[in-house]
Amino acid sequence: MKRTDIILRTISFMTLSFLFGGCSSAPLATRLVNESLLRESQSITIKKFESRNATLNYEGNVDSLGHVMAAYVQIALAEGNSRMKASVTPGDTVRTDLIMEGRFTNIDAGSGAARILVGTGGATVAIWGVIKSKSGDIIAEFSKSKTSSGGPLGMGGLLAGNGEKIIDDSMMEIARDIAQFVSSGKK
Repeated sequence: MKRTDIILRTISFMTLSFLFGGCSSAPLATRLVNESLLRESQSITIKKFESRNATLNYEGNVDSLGHVMAAYVQIALAEGNSRMKASVTPGDTVRTDLIMEGRFTNIDAGSGAARILVGTGGATVAIWGVIKSKSGDIIAEFSKSKTSSGGPLGMGGLLAGNGEKIIDDSMMEIARDIAQFVSSGKK
């Protein structure tokens, strides 16, 4: 390959990365205490994800994000044809084998101006959660953080406004990872 071809390809890649952004996402971190109970259970109640004590840089309704995150996990379990029947409950009534409780540890909408002007200013969503038996015994723990920039023309640029779309997309990706973990019952 000629040197000019290498330079042109590099410039093309850098331009596309700048315009459409990128993301970083570690795999779902898990700690499985009782693998057999997670695998054998048939139903789970997903409680609203809390935002108390979270690091916040978000202008939207943070409280509503907790309901949305719980619903996304329920949807992801259904989409994945999970054996686990999931329900979302706002209160303490639980009629399922397992209970999922979660909380946001970081919600950062990033900087819309930085995304538009220079392709940076990424938004971050980070969560931590626990799955318990009806008796309150811990079955598993999980955590995940996802940062995405979107770039000026990507999902986080001109169309994302204050970063809500990036936050929403990140929450759905995290929900899919949680659903996969719950469905498989494996680390």
